[in-house]
Amino acid sequence: MEHNSLSQDTELRLIQMLVPHLTHQNFVDVGAEKGVFASVMLKLGLNGVLFEPMPRHLPILQKLVDNYQNRAKVFSCAVTAMDGTQQFHVATDSSGQELDYYHSLQKAEASGVFSHSKAFDVECRSLQSLVIEEKLPEAIGVLKTDTEGNDLNVLRGLGALRPELVICEYFMEGMYSGWNEGFPQQIIEYMQTLGYQNFLITKRVGDLEFLELNTRAYHEKQWGNLLFFREDFFLKAKTVIAAFLLENEKKIVNKIQELDKICAKRLDVINSLDAEVKRLSGTKEKSAGVLTTIAKRLQSWVR
Repeated sequence: MEHNSLSQDTELRLIQMLVPHLTHQNFVDVGAEKGVFASVMLKLGLNGVLFEPMPRHLPILQKLVDNYQNRAKVFSCAVTAMDGTQQFHVATDSSGQELDYYHSLQKAEASGVFSHSKAFDVECRSLQSLVIEEKLPEAIGVLKTDTEGNDLNVLRGLGALRPELVICEYFMEGMYSGWNEGFPQQIIEYMQTLGYQNFLITKRVGDLEFLELNTRAYHEKQWGNLLFFREDFFLKAKTVIAAFLLENEKKIVNKIQELDKICAKRLDVINSLDAEVKRLSGTKEKSAGVLTTIAKRLQSWVR
């Protein structure tokens, strides 16, 4: 959830508000990366199991769980629909340096952000098989999966598991070529076959962020997270969810009002510049002088 410096604090704040309503005070973090999500959950008092196949992240995660003795553990395998061995694709920048994020079982086509130029074999497990081996509890409060385009396959491996709250990432067309299973429609349809009828979706396009409940309308290059609620949990937490949606709506209104004020201020500057150009155009001042005056006015705009 916490990749490429794009803040997802909204989801974390909501999850923190929902935690007191969980029957099972534990979590599973699939694609733990450097442990941002796990750290929040552990601080809230939940016990956890972390999965992260990227070798250089493992010492960071181990140090994290060592601070919470007997409350968390880390596995270095990847999680997907079935047990086996697959190639894990490592994301690098244009110079070939490994990035912190975008590593995946799903190979993406090269983009301006990263390329999957390296790979190694990794052990893969399904959540269902891990429960059978008693490496995971049979009842889970929170399941968070952030596997860069492979979240749907993680969910396909749930078996009989039905976490109270499931969080996964989605992308729309135009974001990452090759990660087609990250589209929200098919994730939602699959989760509904498992009984998750209610979900909250965060929508991000550029700097804009929206929250909606049970929507199926999306835009190109939109991304965010889907939060699915097991029915009994939704009934307990729906008041919190409704209040959080209202809070988000107020933030959007405030942002629009702020932008409206900025636009009005800039329109005043434009009108002032227009009047200045017309005035100076009627004098013998050189065009360079006109441009200097305009430049000074523009300085107040950008401030």
